[in-house]
Amino acid sequence: MGSFLSIGECMIEMADLGDGCYARGVAGDTLNTAWYARHVLPADWSVAYGTRIGTDTASQGVFDFIQAAGIETRWIGRDSHRSVGLYLTTLTAGERRFSYWRGQSAARHLANDADFLRSMMAGQDIIYFSGISLAILAPDDRKRLCDCLASARQAGSCIAFDTNVRAQLWSNADDMRAGIALGASVSDIVFPSHDDEMLMYPDQSIWGILDRYRAAGARTVVMKNGSQPVWCDHLGQRFSHNVMTISDVVDTTAAGDSFAAGFLASVVQGDDPKQAVQSAVALSAQVVRSHGALVVPVLDV
Repeated sequence: MGSFLSIGECMIEMADLGDGCYARGVAGDTLNTAWYARHVLPADWSVAYGTRIGTDTASQGVFDFIQAAGIETRWIGRDSHRSVGLYLTTLTAGERRFSYWRGQSAARHLANDADFLRSMMAGQDIIYFSGISLAILAPDDRKRLCDCLASARQAGSCIAFDTNVRAQLWSNADDMRAGIALGASVSDIVFPSHDDEMLMYPDQSIWGILDRYRAAGARTVVMKNGSQPVWCDHLGQRFSHNVMTISDVVDTTAAGDSFAAGFLASVVQGDDPKQAVQSAVALSAQVVRSHGALVVPVLDV
């Protein structure tokens, strides 16, 4: 029995079906991870989502979706002056391209109340957030969120952080690197991706990436690299895991989000990091074989 809390921004998705038609859905990186965590964690674990949405009809639809997925909604704040963000997708050869409208997003203000954050995090076994969770926040709110995460970590929560770098959300490259470093500094487990790391530090080696996050304070670093091997450093012990070749990739959306859920669910059930990476890779491989961010997994991973 345990508790999993994911913090970030959920949005309305408009997915291109062709011929000018779009399908409406709900997604967002940390919400995707919460959704997969609900599917792969034991039934006696609670999964909650922490964010802020509006009071309009669109926001209510997002709330209803999250609730129907079996994810706890008590930490979803309401904002009568704002709504939820929107993004539109197009799909080419399995890779999605995104256009965003998120200036009005209430989630940009999810961390403006320290008391709310502390209450939300109190007693949680795992707290998960991402680089997007940080990038959408004003600098003071970003620091407030990380200060509360650091306190929760000190109180016994395991903090997990997917760097999930989106350069367009940051004011400049220096702020981006500083923000990601801040998130890593309050985390036990960090999930970087090689492409993101090359964007921030083009000359750094795989060893250098692992070293940097371990030096920041993470006990476990799990670096994804698309179809290339996953590299993991757990308490200074390093290994790589080859990723299976997938010839029928349909849509890579949420590959990393599901990977994080698979890894964390495996770890909390007593698996060692090598087994957890195997479970994460297997879950992610299922997800990329289907359309959309949210794919009901076959639970043999």
